[in-house]
Amino acid sequence: MHKNSMAHTQNICFIAAGDSVFALEMPALKMLWCKQADLSTCFGVFWVEKQKCLITWGEVFVCRFSMDGNKVWETSGADIFTQGFKLAGDAIEIIDFNNDKYRINIHNGKIERIS
Repeated sequence: MHKNSMAHTQNICFIAAGDSVFALEMPALKMLWCKQADLSTCFGVFWVEKQKCLITWGEVFVCRFSMDGNKVWETSGADIFTQGFKLAGDAIEIIDFNNDKYRINIHNGKIERIS
């Protein structure tokens, strides 16, 4: 567990473990759903209150999930996403293994290389 392994709303706790993300109803911790978020490892989960969505940072994919567990989009870059992740308003800034930087539109998953 680390600081990006968990995110939450008022009544749902999202946990990244292995290649998946789990949604647990609080306070009973009843499992609502479990979805594969990456082909390899899910490094983190982030609740975005403004868009009422969950963003997952995986080694291969960055994904957007709805609160009920539906995958809205997934996107990937030229290499694995291991060097950094940051939410920046309506975008995600992420760095791959080659230190290439990308910006991902949080609404539609469109990815663009920025350096």
